[in-house]
Amino acid sequence: MNDVLAELSMLSQVLQRSSLTIRQAQCQSQCAVEGLQRRKEKADELHALTADTFRSVPLTNHKAHKSIARAQFLQAIVDRLQQRLIAFDDNKSL
Repeated sequence: MNDVLAELSMLSQVLQRSSLTIRQAQCQSQCAVEGLQRRKEKADELHALTADTFRSVPLTNHKAHKSIARAQFLQAIVDRLQQRLIAFDDNKSL
């Protein structure tokens, strides 16, 4: 899930620029949505954890915690981002 958080972090940084236009914000948001959708399509692939610690904190597997399905998590993020996109009429442009 770190890749998703990194993607959202980059989008957030871009959207906070004072020189950003609405058209650029729309484009960046749409690119993020498309990237997350591609990740969702590959959600069934195995993702191995390469380290047993994160910033010196040991990572353990707790049976009491149920994990969220990766595809479901990504779809929820995609849905929320798409809600924030501007809907275009065929006759109007931004």
